[in-house]
Amino acid sequence: MKVWRIFMNEILLVKPDHISLQLNSMVKAFGEEVTLQVVNLNEMPELKYRKLVLAVELNQIGYCKEIYDFVFKLYEKGTDSLQGSSAVLLIYSQSDLFTKEASQDILFLLNRLGCEFMGHPVVEATLGFSNLQTWQKTMNASLEEI
Repeated sequence: MKVWRIFMNEILLVKPDHISLQLNSMVKAFGEEVTLQVVNLNEMPELKYRKLVLAVELNQIGYCKEIYDFVFKLYEKGTDSLQGSSAVLLIYSQSDLFTKEASQDILFLLNRLGCEFMGHPVVEATLGFSNLQTWQKTMNASLEEI
């Protein structure tokens, strides 16, 4: 029980090695409130009963090879490899498309491994943060600040 408590206080960041300035700023904004420990995607640590933040960078065709490879490795470990874990998803697309589709896909795959998603677990941003323009109308902030 004590080990479980220690794990639940750590928040692990799963991200590709190279991410854009935009996704990096999203991760930094999230990390202002908590300390994030980066997961090496080449080594697969034990991820049961952990808190995860997945930072996903979609390319022009809506794909993030590193994250899908990571998910594939989890499936190879077993269908309970994320048992008791919870996660949020920070997703940035290099176009105006694909964030919703990719988010649904990744959440579904991780949920099948036992991962839970509470509340509003996805923060999406598209090229130039254009998907946040509606929020900007109601807030006194730049698109980047939102």
